[in-house]
Amino acid sequence: MTVLVVLAAVRTAWILYSRHRAVFVAEEQAEQKQREEARKVTEMLGNGHVKILNLSLDPVVIRRGGESELCYGVSNAVSAAITPIGKVDPAYTRCLKVSPRRDTTYTLTAQDQDGHTATASLMLRVQ
Repeated sequence: MTVLVVLAAVRTAWILYSRHRAVFVAEEQAEQKQREEARKVTEMLGNGHVKILNLSLDPVVIRRGGESELCYGVSNAVSAAITPIGKVDPAYTRCLKVSPRRDTTYTLTAQDQDGHTATASLMLRVQ
């Protein structure tokens, strides 16, 4: 009888341990996945350095008198400007309506607090 009680106790202990271990492994995997996602987001947003996330036009060709939507996004910037528009807010995403009379190249320049800059350009064609 004592042997049966000891075997039952060992079996119960093994079941409890294996369940605890499975929960621990699942928690570790969830934490690792969360750390990896956070790393990807940080990398995407510039990893502490100024980064241009987006600069686009829609449409890229307009008729004279028409308009296009100029969208941009920057991260880790304290200032931003679009030539020939001028100063703009350093935002993750923002769009402006533009309506030039001739072909125009838009150049986005963003600067971080340490003076590092990032630039990107694109051209809007006017027919």
